[in-house]
Amino acid sequence: MKKVLIFAYSVSILFFVNLAFAETNLIGTWETDGVCLHIGEHGQPTYNGDPMTDGVTSTHNEYIVIVWQEEKLFKGYVLGVETPNGIIFGTINGNKFTMTQWDAIVHGEVKKKGKKVEMSYTSQHALDNPPSAPGTCIGHAEKISDQFYKVESFEEVQDTFPGDCTAVEISDPFNDFYWDPNYLEVTKNYTYTSSDCDSKNSYGAPSGIHAVHNGWGHNEIEIYRQSGTFNFIGAFFTSWAYEDNYNQTSALSVTLEGYSNNTLVGSTTMALSPNRYDWFQADLQNIDELVIVAPAGEKYWLMDDFTYELNP
Repeated sequence: MKKVLIFAYSVSILFFVNLAFAETNLIGTWETDGVCLHIGEHGQPTYNGDPMTDGVTSTHNEYIVIVWQEEKLFKGYVLGVETPNGIIFGTINGNKFTMTQWDAIVHGEVKKKGKKVEMSYTSQHALDNPPSAPGTCIGHAEKISDQFYKVESFEEVQDTFPGDCTAVEISDPFNDFYWDPNYLEVTKNYTYTSSDCDSKNSYGAPSGIHAVHNGWGHNEIEIYRQSGTFNFIGAFFTSWAYEDNYNQTSALSVTLEGYSNNTLVGSTTMALSPNRYDWFQADLQNIDELVIVAPAGEKYWLMDDFTYELNP
């Protein structure tokens, strides 16, 4: 499970907080202000449709969740970015922080403004790069909760089959939920290039080697709690593809439906890519059941990093 700060690039994110404030705790959820001012040119022309050129402001709504902190070290996860494997590591000295994810370095400082705890940061590909170096991004984030989201990555599910490209059912209950016992299966390495696989895609699950899929192409998958409600934040989804392209078994979209006491309280639909996992921000609040709906006709999808928050 996992999570948060934010760097408005798909490349990486860093975050840190001030231990000089005894009452300040890094553990929790941070949200970017949705704005990143890019300094210098970057290798890719756009991010989520926004231009990434010198002096251009692009908008993003992402989260960083810090789940562990001890002395001058911390660990967390990034949510809502296109970068696979959103784990981050960081260190702090006073109110100055540095952290890394993938090939990016983020450094900045944390300050208290009244009751708010905020951070300003600069993200770049090398710590010794000047502020005008290509790919540098200047941004801002605010701590919105001392609680952190939980993330189910399915890496703890025991794989009872040898080799790649195998699938097992989840034994209920697993962690906080009952997972559709008839049709939801944990998949190992189905989207990795492997001599044992027939998918031969160039990418794998964001969390590691496991993801879940709708077994037999079943078009409705139910995930629920027997007591209590939860907020479903979102998850990474991809279509069941072959060589990074759609095929006759690929689901082109999924719809997420949230229910409370068998009453539909909200739904949202997302198109699925055949060549990467995309983050699906759902924000379905106070539900006791989530139904994932795919087009009829044995169309398959994969999901990873099921992100949620349990309600008291």
